[in-house]
Amino acid sequence: MMVCPVKAISRRGQDGTIQIDQAKCVGCRQCAAFCPYQAPQWNARTMKMEKCTGCFDRIEAGQEPACSTICPTGALQFAEWDEIRGKGADRVPNFTNPAQTRPRIRFVVDPYPAGQ
Repeated sequence: MMVCPVKAISRRGQDGTIQIDQAKCVGCRQCAAFCPYQAPQWNARTMKMEKCTGCFDRIEAGQEPACSTICPTGALQFAEWDEIRGKGADRVPNFTNPAQTRPRIRFVVDPYPAGQ
């Protein structure tokens, strides 16, 4: 968020999702270069950056994000932050140190991975 020269990226206070304001984005791609999650993606049609919105519109309507609704294995789940804050882990191998970005995500690691 801090590398965006036009401050087009912000965290929504209501749900903590990170949003890119398409009206402000100038397509400089700085966010893509610095994002440790590779979340911002270049849209060649609009010449701007975009990323998952976290389905904030669905959340505001009392629904879950689409990805957690259709996930066939249940690997993606959605809940209020206060409900999941202490569950699972905040970090897994090859994931950016959460102290740097303070994501609102938790990982519930399967203690019995396939093949073991």
